[in-house]
Amino acid sequence: MALSVIVHLVGEEPILANMDALPDPHRTTLLLRNIRKRDGKALAYVTEGARP
Repeated sequence: MALSVIVHLVGEEPILANMDALPDPHRTTLLLRNIRKRDGKALAYVTEGARP
């Protein structure tokens, strides 16, 4: 079951995303899926079909 999270990057508006699980506290990266603005619209700085 995916977790819905709000991510607030420095200098940007908060975004919504899905995560498979909470990361280990020692991790330095996050794997986010279905990234979008809080109103559900696409983000201008994420390329369509972007993959890690």
